Amino acid sequence: MKNTSPLLSVEALKRGILYSWNHPHLLLMALTQSFRQRLLIPLDSLRWLVKNFVKETAPIKKIQLKAHRPGLRLGADVEIMGEVLHVEITVRVSKVKLEPKKCLLTIEMKDVTVDTPPQSAMAPMLDMVDLHKPGLLLEWLPSLPDYVVETGESHVTLDMAKIPFLQHSAWFQTALAALSQVISIEEVRVGHQAILVQWKFYKEGIFSAARILFPAANRSKR
Repeated sequence: MKNTSPLLSVEALKRGILYSWNHPHLLLMALTQSFRQRLLIPLDSLRWLVKNFVKETAPIKKIQLKAHRPGLRLGADVEIMGEVLHVEITVRVSKVKLEPKKCLLTIEMKDVTVDTPPQSAMAPMLDMVDLHKPGLLLEWLPSLPDYVVETGESHVTLDMAKIPFLQHSAWFQTALAALSQVISIEEVRVGHQAILVQWKFYKEGIFSAARILFPAANRSKR
């Protein structure tokens, strides 16, 4: 059965609007960058989203992120076999490909560190793991979600359009199909306090995007 519940509750939307109202400089920065065909995502906004919308339930808690140019340094406490390990990893989006029904993100991973409690039973097991190949750790899992479409020694490719709540969202799928006609993502990098997405606009795709966004109007002209 498809999930038809809204992505955000009314209370969540209120918190988002209040955050934007209290941080008008972030909106101004984003607007300024848009004229240069850039999308600016302040890290403070990303931290706020994690804090307000990512539920910190076992086995992952205390999610942290900070700039580690040109990528991000992610950290979290992870509970495994009754022990809490602190895990950190550096990630960088190396490629984004938009298609009418796909949103593919290739993420490079490196510099994995795992801190264990004193006299941890997990320590000997971790000594057997090659942390220089973090992508291979995913193969230890009994199964991978459908949105993980490829894994390698140091990368993973995700299809964001297959994440359940996006896969069953009509507006997201329509927006993705339309955007794939008019833009491509050229680069994603992390600056001092923001993620910068460089995109390229293709004006020749405007009519195709309009037909996707307004199918009723398109049918009425036939």
